[in-house]
Amino acid sequence: MNKDDLIIQIAQDQKITKTDAQYMLEASLKGITNLMKNGQNLTLVGFGSFIVWNREVREARNPNTQETVTVPEKNYVSFRAGEKLREAVNFKKALSAAKKKKIVKNKLKNISATIKIHKVSSAAKVSLKSLEKKKSKKS
Repeated sequence: MNKDDLIIQIAQDQKITKTDAQYMLEASLKGITNLMKNGQNLTLVGFGSFIVWNREVREARNPNTQETVTVPEKNYVSFRAGEKLREAVNFKKALSAAKKKKIVKNKLKNISATIKIHKVSSAAKVSLKSLEKKKSKKS
């Protein structure tokens, strides 16, 4: 997907014109860019954070000539996805994991029920045997 595709999608989702969608997107991107130019971070709760990092001046070595060069200071941008975005992106995986968890839980319930039935039937057998012994002693 590119910028034009995103504009079309916004226009369709919000039932607005492509021109209005383009204006909204351009204004948003311009606002984010201006914030970050000034060294400010932007956090959109649930979606993610745009973070400006500063890399100090440092010395590096050219691997071809082994010459030491000074790399100037520079800012760079990173994006950290928020929890809701990560969940949305991994929805199929989460759903699959939830289904597997539910299947395992159901199997454990079945095993537990089987064990209880076995214990009850074993206890019943023991009770039955003790009753039979009492009857045989009385006779």
